[in-house]
Amino acid sequence: MHGSSLSRRVATLVVLAGAVLLASVVVSAFAVIHLNDSVRQQVDRVDPATVSAEGLLSAVVDEETGVRGYVLSRERGFLAPYSTGVSEQAAAIARLRQYLAGNTALEADLERAAAAAAKWRHRFAIPTIADAAAGKRVARSVARTRFGERLFDGFRAEMSTFSAALRSAHASADASLTDADHELIALLGLCLLAMLVVFELTWILIRRWITAPIIELATDVRQVAGGAFEHPIEAGGSSEVRSLASDVDAMRGRILSDLHEVEAARGELARQSAALELSNRDLEHFAYVASHDLQEPLRKMSSFSELVLRRYGDRLDEQGREFLSFVAEAARRMQHLIKDVLEVSKVGRTSYPMEDVDLNEVLRSVTANLSDAIAETGAVIASDDLPTVRGDDALLAALVQNLIANSLKFRSTSPPHVVVSTEPPVSRRDVASAGGGSAPAAAAPVEDAMWRIAVADNGIGIAPEDADRVFAMFERLHKRSDYPGTGIGLALCRRIVEHHGGRIWLDTTYRPGVRVVFTLPADLAEARPLSALSQQGDG
Repeated sequence: MHGSSLSRRVATLVVLAGAVLLASVVVSAFAVIHLNDSVRQQVDRVDPATVSAEGLLSAVVDEETGVRGYVLSRERGFLAPYSTGVSEQAAAIARLRQYLAGNTALEADLERAAAAAAKWRHRFAIPTIADAAAGKRVARSVARTRFGERLFDGFRAEMSTFSAALRSAHASADASLTDADHELIALLGLCLLAMLVVFELTWILIRRWITAPIIELATDVRQVAGGAFEHPIEAGGSSEVRSLASDVDAMRGRILSDLHEVEAARGELARQSAALELSNRDLEHFAYVASHDLQEPLRKMSSFSELVLRRYGDRLDEQGREFLSFVAEAARRMQHLIKDVLEVSKVGRTSYPMEDVDLNEVLRSVTANLSDAIAETGAVIASDDLPTVRGDDALLAALVQNLIANSLKFRSTSPPHVVVSTEPPVSRRDVASAGGGSAPAAAAPVEDAMWRIAVADNGIGIAPEDADRVFAMFERLHKRSDYPGTGIGLALCRRIVEHHGGRIWLDTTYRPGVRVVFTLPADLAEARPLSALSQQGDG
């Protein structure tokens, strides 16, 4: 049975246990039947026959007493016991024949006793009663009396033999009943012992086939789970358990292979991280050089170009003055571009502690900074009650100022109308669904609840197909001659929002104009909306 399956083993064990149980039931049933037969033999046949035999003897004795009394007294009243005894004798013999049916020896003894009784009655009792009724002296003669006594003694002898045979039958039935009782107890004990052996064998085989292999398998699995991935997983027992161990070991092999790949990838990632750190230091050095060494020549180019135009402009022709103005303008654009690139590169590299920032105060500061542009364009800036968030005050001000400045720059023929609105904190999952993706990792702590803030205007708008492009570096949707700028403003906004652990996107369903939505983490226990702000330009 070593190579057989667990189902076949269990089926064989169940069949064996069922066979033992069935055999125990059958043997016990036969023992009970034997006991029942012994009880019926004694209770229903031998004991009633013994009682009936005593009744037969008593009836014949009553007959003899009645005959003797009638002969002595010649009174018919003394024949009553005789008449009753005759009836009882016939009934007792009928019962005895019924009880002893099938037992030829006892039936023969009964018939001899019945014949002796009949012989006494027919040869003595009936003639004597008749002679006494006729008044004959012979009825009371000594010869007749002794003849009757001899016949009655013959009946007594036959009844004595019959009674002895009944007592022997009773003793035999009692012994048979005792033997059947002992046999039933012994068989029940053997059946119980056989079932206990089967149960013990079942327990041993189950431990050998199932429990022990599974414990062995679990021990190996725990060792692997504890980190010993090189430890092989093996198990004995049935083919099912061995197949399970093989599958688990195959899984361990795949995990080990994946772990080696992860370790290799981790080492490669560490090397790339070191290279990236070195590259970042080089970029920081480049940023320093760009902020000082590159801007100084540009300032000189711009200053000397303007100086040449002022001093020698009357000596140059129209084309020469135009060329110098091109140089000065290019230098100024380069300065602005370098300044914007530095601003973007500084976000996230310079770590400032996060603090409570009142966005209402940020909006007031921004509108003050943009007061000239607001007055020039006749803009209206409205706001909901904005919350207090955890963040960098200067970066959040740059974020709001860039968004509002874009609304003023990319205005339509109507005066700009800018609305800064907010919604209660929502889950990051809802934010990701609204923005088309998952929230990015950020340097700042990320909360599950996010404030959703939107800046909407009535400007020229952005086409839906350009909704992602506008947040990329140096992406411009319009000619520089129509709308000046470096194309870095919204890229800077995205860096600031992501640095705070939020997201920023364009609401492509908003018409007319543009609606930029961004999220900032909020602590629901501490966030509190503040007063409203409504700012209208002078123009």
